[in-house]
Amino acid sequence: QSDNNEARGGLIFPGDLDPNFWDFLHFGLVIGVANQTADVQISSKAIRNIVTVHGIIAFVFNTVILALAINFAASMI
Repeated sequence: QSDNNEARGGLIFPGDLDPNFWDFLHFGLVIGVANQTADVQISSKAIRNIVTVHGIIAFVFNTVILALAINFAASMI
């Protein structure tokens, strides 16, 4: 991709069209669910830091939900 994409925000989306709301929603959901990026490249250090924090928060949230579900299931036995 060109340097223009780096200057515009730090995320490089596949394809030639400008990203829309659904592209950013997809990016955020993949980070939250899988703790990784899919087909979007991160080209900015600032965005990389934000994505890292997002991944950590998502990991903690998912761990708490899993622990609560296991605790609830164990209490039903």
